[in-house]
Amino acid sequence: MRKTLSLLALLILCSVLGWSQTKTITGLVTDGNNDPIPFATIKIKGSNIGVAADQNGNFSIQAGLGNVLSISAVGFVSQDISVGSHTVLNIALKPSGSLQEVVVTALGVKRNKNDLGYAAQTINADVIEKGGQTDALKALSGKIAGIQVTSSTGTPGGSAYIQLRGANSITGDNQPLFVIDGVPIDNGQNYSGDPSDGSNNVLFGATNTNRGADINPDDIESITVLKGPAAAALYGIGAANGAIIITTKSGKAGKMQVDFSSSVTFDKVNRYPGLQNQWVKGSGGAIGTYPSSNRYSWGAKADTLLWTGVPNDFDIHGSLVGKSNPNGKIAFVPYDNMRDFFRTAPSFTNSISFSGGNNIATYRVGYTNLYQNSIVPTQYFQRNSLSFSGSLNLSEKFKVSTNMNYTRSNSSQPQNGSNTSGIMLGLTRTPIDFDNSNGATNAKDPKAYLFPVGSEYAGLQRAYRFNGALGIYDNPFWTLNKTQY
Repeated sequence: MRKTLSLLALLILCSVLGWSQTKTITGLVTDGNNDPIPFATIKIKGSNIGVAADQNGNFSIQAGLGNVLSISAVGFVSQDISVGSHTVLNIALKPSGSLQEVVVTALGVKRNKNDLGYAAQTINADVIEKGGQTDALKALSGKIAGIQVTSSTGTPGGSAYIQLRGANSITGDNQPLFVIDGVPIDNGQNYSGDPSDGSNNVLFGATNTNRGADINPDDIESITVLKGPAAAALYGIGAANGAIIITTKSGKAGKMQVDFSSSVTFDKVNRYPGLQNQWVKGSGGAIGTYPSSNRYSWGAKADTLLWTGVPNDFDIHGSLVGKSNPNGKIAFVPYDNMRDFFRTAPSFTNSISFSGGNNIATYRVGYTNLYQNSIVPTQYFQRNSLSFSGSLNLSEKFKVSTNMNYTRSNSSQPQNGSNTSGIMLGLTRTPIDFDNSNGATNAKDPKAYLFPVGSEYAGLQRAYRFNGALGIYDNPFWTLNKTQY
């Protein structure tokens, strides 16, 4: 009996001692800006004991000496704190970076993506930079769901037509509204002259650069695409087809930064159209003569022909004759005007920016130079962009900011389409026995597109459909040098 009472007394003593180590811990849970985090969870690690903070971030929990409190909240990094001699704990949690995505929908307006009543998608600057595109709008292709980007040409400086989720209008413009730092811009094309004007009709097939090409990708912080007519509630009827919201880079407080980048890219033709290489100029199996306006390539078969080896105005190898003709001296090898015309085109981009500031004012100054060669000889696009952004906090509730951009761009554009000056028309229709370049290695060499001095046709265009007075289809090298756009 005495042993039983002693054991009971020992259990009671241990219980009292254990209870004496438990105390009330109170505290406040805040974020990095000292704002309370409502309804944060405070739990004793390794147990099922826990409480939730109130809407002001205050909490109270019973814990013993040596217990570990685990404090967590949605969107913040959890923190563990050991219970010591203190009874009051103030905990500041760091953001986890996994907050629900916040998107810019209008000037100075930021919304939680999940709170929007319409579809929105955002891509950041690194996605655009990795794409290697010099045109920010073309860089959206394949990166935004439901977007269709149609380039007017494969050469630099060509316009890009953008559509979100199909067409909304049969007769109107179906492009979305473009907004840069809250300012709507016109993405229309810049026409240099009236193609219907009789004195300018040779330029009818040239494309025009739209104003979206003036946007410097190096200045972009993020692009948010608001899809559907709901975007019109923010920007009016101009956004009936959606809106593309572009936010440019700005300086960060307490951070002086210099960014410099230099890049070189190369463009080349990925695939050529299939063209026949068996029959020369002519009809019904007969060799076509020069000069003549005959446009057919159903002459004699290539493997039955030889060159005479006597140069003339149309070919440095002379005229074509059958293999049985004693004047034949040189084996005939078909010309590949398509592959010989295009080139590998390097493009160069150099960019530098300075940014910085403090809690009162921030700034960013940037300059970018782009020179983009085209796969079409002599054609190019170049752009110089200068940007400045700054902000000034005059008080806690009053802030002034400004963004200024100056862009100067120019280009030389090729002739497209099925017009008499169209480059592809000339390349695809030229027969295999006519060399558009006439052996010239420089696209600007006049011998490619002009009959030489001393020729009866001196000064006139050298073309395969030349009839003694003019060329029905322009030689592509004539187009490059004589009908520049």
